[in-house]
Amino acid sequence: MATDPFAELLIQLRKGAGRTQEQQADAINAASGRETVTRREITRYENSRTIPTNHTLVYIAMACGTSTECLQREAAAARARRRQSAQGEGESQDSTKRHTLLEGAVVDTVAVEPLWDSPVDITSTLDVLLASNTALAALQASSDVLLRIIEEYESDGPTGPFQLAAETRRLRSRLHKLLQGHQPPSHRTELFRIASRTSAVLGYMAVNAGRHNLTTAYCTEAVAMAVDIGDLETVMWAHGTLSLSAYYRGNLTDAVRWASAGIDLAPDHPQAIRLQVNGLARALARQGDRPGTLKAILAAEDLTARHDVSSALTPCISLEPYGLPRTLANAITGHVALGDTADVLRYENEISGHVATSESDWTRSLVALDVATVLVSGRSTDVEQAMLLGCQVLDDAQQGPLILSVVQRAHALHRSAKSWKETAAVREYGEALRAWSDTPRVRQLTESVTMSASGDASGRTSPTEWLR
Repeated sequence: MATDPFAELLIQLRKGAGRTQEQQADAINAASGRETVTRREITRYENSRTIPTNHTLVYIAMACGTSTECLQREAAAARARRRQSAQGEGESQDSTKRHTLLEGAVVDTVAVEPLWDSPVDITSTLDVLLASNTALAALQASSDVLLRIIEEYESDGPTGPFQLAAETRRLRSRLHKLLQGHQPPSHRTELFRIASRTSAVLGYMAVNAGRHNLTTAYCTEAVAMAVDIGDLETVMWAHGTLSLSAYYRGNLTDAVRWASAGIDLAPDHPQAIRLQVNGLARALARQGDRPGTLKAILAAEDLTARHDVSSALTPCISLEPYGLPRTLANAITGHVALGDTADVLRYENEISGHVATSESDWTRSLVALDVATVLVSGRSTDVEQAMLLGCQVLDDAQQGPLILSVVQRAHALHRSAKSWKETAAVREYGEALRAWSDTPRVRQLTESVTMSASGDASGRTSPTEWLR
């Protein structure tokens, strides 16, 4: 029997994977989880003696890393060619009689569709529609992995953020491979949800590592996938991370724009809490917009009171809506930029219990640096206490996880104290800061920063200018 184009395609796929016919059978069986295909059947497929069922084609596609739809389309064409060939052979047996009837006439041959589907075909189609290359249990396991990464990210030792970023990248890669396969709608929606949130988390991790170009790429991917399945929560969360990235690049206009765009999607949604206080309020405060800052902080507090959100100090990287402690921790940063010493100390006192018991070294460090900064730049100063807090943060940061915002705020504190640069406390902090900044892991972090031409949060154009 002559080789059909579809059989040639199956041969090309097998050889492209570098497999023998027996290895191809093993790969298909591994994809299906059943020992149903033998080398002999592969031979029959490749010499056009038989055409795989639609159900088997799903697993051939998985084994060869190709499109199920493409294989099913080519198989359907092969079946049509076979039917046409069989019809032609039957017609040739009675060619004389038919020739008389058709002599002198030009007839267009049109394939007649059967009136009803075959029950066997219906069953085969259903098998294909419900077939999946991943089980719901596997999807749940992937979701659990992502939640564990979020929980451990801020407290997993000095190298934790980098190790967990690598693990998150591997999770993203695995999810994308699954997306290339076939799933029923319910599985595929859940797969899109987990994959989009994994990309969103990587975007936040990139901010902490100063890789702002990657933040844009990961968040763009997360938004595109989340929009496709109507996952508004992830879309808004990604907008918050893009705002955060712009803030640390010093592009305050973009920080406000991203936060505002996210809020406009659903102003009363609990994810708007983060957008108001972490995105809008802090950027407006750096721009000197006191009314806008206070309005955003009050809006965040109001949303927190109206929604059933966590009462704990959730991780910075958590996908959950902000609870009150996290909202107030971010409000502190806005009030620091406005020089509101009393408000900073009031908020800090309100969340001090949560901060003290938090497993997040970053949260403790960032709140301490904010308080220290307002104590040298606000309306009421205490330089000695500010430098003491700064030195304590540097000591704690020797062994704990390290992110770029801690480095930036530690240097911002030193710049804020320039009016007292001749005092012993400020000189001591400056020396400790220089020594800490020269350690290998701090240098590695700051030298890897990717910034746009607009600069960092200090307004300077050089990625590491704020270290000088």
